[in-house]
Amino acid sequence: FLWGMYEPEAWWFEIFECIRRLSLTGLLIFFEPGSTNQIIIALILSLIYCCIFFHYRPYELDEDDDLGNICQLAIFITVFS
Repeated sequence: FLWGMYEPEAWWFEIFECIRRLSLTGLLIFFEPGSTNQIIIALILSLIYCCIFFHYRPYELDEDDDLGNICQLAIFITVFS
């Protein structure tokens, strides 16, 4: 049930998703809120996750892959702005 939406070779992607969510929320609290370091770390992390999503396209449906890519790009743009 956790990996049913992913392609068979991307069974590990739900674990990656949990790490992504934790790092973009929990990891950033260790930096001063609004500091340059916090923003730079968030930018680097979101860019890395964008690249991973664009490269692996882990979902079975192409529409889900496209939506996931758009959402990752939106997160990066939000952090950037």
